[in-house]
Amino acid sequence: MTREEARHVVAWGGSAAEFDEAWAVLLPDSHAAAPPPPALSAIPPRTRDPGRQLIVAAYHEDLAWLSDGECDVLVYHKGGACPQGVPCVRLPNIQREAGTFLYHIVTQYDSLAPITLF
Repeated sequence: MTREEARHVVAWGGSAAEFDEAWAVLLPDSHAAAPPPPALSAIPPRTRDPGRQLIVAAYHEDLAWLSDGECDVLVYHKGGACPQGVPCVRLPNIQREAGTFLYHIVTQYDSLAPITLF
């Protein structure tokens, strides 16, 4: 897969295998020790309110305030320990928050909450 093809898969989606291959192509060798993105099945289902979901991108931040919310919360964590009591998906720290939000949209496009807050 070329870098251009990998960018297309990440931006517009593809199968889980294509997505994993695209990340492998796009990650420079300097990030080889970073964990690969999670399998799409690793993203936990919504349980509190299937109509609303808050998506948070975090890196070494105190996220205790998220456990008391009324809507579902999903944290994409790029460093440090995942917060207790909040669904957490670990991603390599290779993009800013906009890349994380795009990752969520692309991977969850068919099952996005009707109201998704970033």
